[in-house]
Amino acid sequence: MTAHRARLAEVSLRNAIAKLVLFSLVLSAARVLWPDLYPSAWPLVLTVLVLTVTGVIGDATLVVRYGNVPPLLIGFFGMTAILWGVARLWPATHMTLERAVTVTLALGVVEFFLHRYVLSAIRTPAR
Repeated sequence: MTAHRARLAEVSLRNAIAKLVLFSLVLSAARVLWPDLYPSAWPLVLTVLVLTVTGVIGDATLVVRYGNVPPLLIGFFGMTAILWGVARLWPATHMTLERAVTVTLALGVVEFFLHRYVLSAIRTPAR
């Protein structure tokens, strides 16, 4: 494995852990804001996992190649679709498109800073 790939793997692991924690916090806050959002913790957990996996892959490919802003714009539509789509698996979930957009805006702030971390960490040699 080349040094660049090893560094990308290390950064991606840290990015994944941060996404799991921060996405969970944002979705938990949304659940407090809208108590009827999720009928149980399972839709929230699955949503966080799907967002994390797709986000880490996107960050390792798109952010590294195109920088911060283009992936944020693409991610906005992708995250909104994931939030709304995963919720469709549970009929008692009340994730409307408007709520999905609102949550995505909050997640976008998290993503902005995580993208900056990925770009900075990839450019900085490992210690």
